[in-house]
Amino acid sequence: MRILQIGKYWFPQRGGMETLLQQYAEGLAARGHAVRVLVSAASSEDSFEQARGVQLWRCARYGEVASVPLCPSLPGALRRSLVQFDPEVVHLHLPNPLAAAAWLAFGDDRPLVVTYHSDIVRQQALLRLWTPWRDRLLARASLIHATSDALIESSPVLSHFSERCRAIPPGIDPAAWNSPDSEDVQRFAERIGEDAFLFVGRLVYYKGVDILMEAVRDSDLRLAVCGDGPLRGLVERAAAESSGRVVCLGDVQAARMPALFAASKGLVLPSVAPSETFGVVQLEAMAAGIPLVVSRASAGVVSVHRGADSALFVQPGDVAGLREALLRVRDEAGLVSSMVAAGKQLLRESYAPQQQLDQLEALLTEAVGRSTAA
Repeated sequence: MRILQIGKYWFPQRGGMETLLQQYAEGLAARGHAVRVLVSAASSEDSFEQARGVQLWRCARYGEVASVPLCPSLPGALRRSLVQFDPEVVHLHLPNPLAAAAWLAFGDDRPLVVTYHSDIVRQQALLRLWTPWRDRLLARASLIHATSDALIESSPVLSHFSERCRAIPPGIDPAAWNSPDSEDVQRFAERIGEDAFLFVGRLVYYKGVDILMEAVRDSDLRLAVCGDGPLRGLVERAAAESSGRVVCLGDVQAARMPALFAASKGLVLPSVAPSETFGVVQLEAMAAGIPLVVSRASAGVVSVHRGADSALFVQPGDVAGLREALLRVRDEAGLVSSMVAAGKQLLRESYAPQQQLDQLEALLTEAVGRSTAA
């Protein structure tokens, strides 16, 4: 198949949405499909490149408003791709208001699959503008993909389109995380310190970075923060006041992430809003063999564990509870061993990457078949 994927960002920008887009695109390309991806660039220049079998078109970005990249060249890139690349199916990742508007304005009647990553929760002004566009796009979609049944059941948006929704969880290959470069592990260990917990993700409000900073501040806990975003200044201030206990790493190359995880005591996901619907970074921590402390930000986040004892859970926004959970993981070796073992078993049973790609491939094929039948 010729598959056109439309997302928000591509590496080096990190986030669950970006991780899944890259997994899907590269995985499908490795299976022999022709894949083109349209995303926002990090600068005000367009670029086109081949990246691990994927045709990657980065559209010039002139800032960002309410987490929406402003890419005036995206509609033109879409129109040219529809003509020149002539995709058999278009796969669009939401929330992404500009991409949705571009498809509604310039898209045609070819099959459309939408991956619905999360509801927009906090930005109420944007939500009022976004809702009619979002609903028109979902109404036009042949099929809608979500990362869990929990998201489909809990989202007030997807409940209106449930008959066309399909749940396909992400997958992960543990082999990529099992053999980190030992010298790189040592470099990270020296930089972040002994028994440092790790946060990985976009530094935005719903990730709970402010709650995490507060939990660590009044303790002897150590923390390394990997990522970038609007709240980076908050993290840098906390690091400056922490006497070295908090380290702001910024973005880290994907190839070095296994070493960073291996150098860490555990992973913390302190999200505070339902915008966090899965948390792919949880799978990465399990694959790396480190324990997790996770906020019950949404049913989707909790459902990742499928009832397994593979994480310690805390309530969203509970500073004292988060601090207590981190201290337990740091100090209780038996607890850590049982969580890591449960996580590895969970990955084997539920998150095999080839199984994910099989299901995604079948979903895209079904969408094409529906269009042909119509």
